[in-house]
Amino acid sequence: MTYPCGVGYRLKCASCKSFFYICATCYRGHKFCNAACRSSFQSKLKRERSNRYEEKKESKQLHAARQKRYRKNLQSKKKVTDATSNETPSPINTISSFLSSEPKQNHCVICSKQVGRLLSVEHFFVRRHYESRSGP
Repeated sequence: MTYPCGVGYRLKCASCKSFFYICATCYRGHKFCNAACRSSFQSKLKRERSNRYEEKKESKQLHAARQKRYRKNLQSKKKVTDATSNETPSPINTISSFLSSEPKQNHCVICSKQVGRLLSVEHFFVRRHYESRSGP
């Protein structure tokens, strides 16, 4: 389905809850305003899955066995002290770089074209409620 230039969607990011725009030609089911939001949200989901897994009895036993093997291997290796470096670490994510990556209002976050007329995303995801069939 192709749309003329300037037609798009105003979406709410699943991670930071801010609104962003995307043109109809670039839209492929996007949920996040940028890659940073997507990766932070996926990290959060991974932590939640990991926490659920760690609560199980079998996983606690596996973890205990893994730690026992690790401690045994650690004792058999020579202990080496590491020299510290004198280099200062560079900041990974600065606020200024984050703010400069903010999307312009009414511009597509993918191709940067201006989005004029907005379409509703909901019409793609209409839930149909079927009545249950009760047989004789």
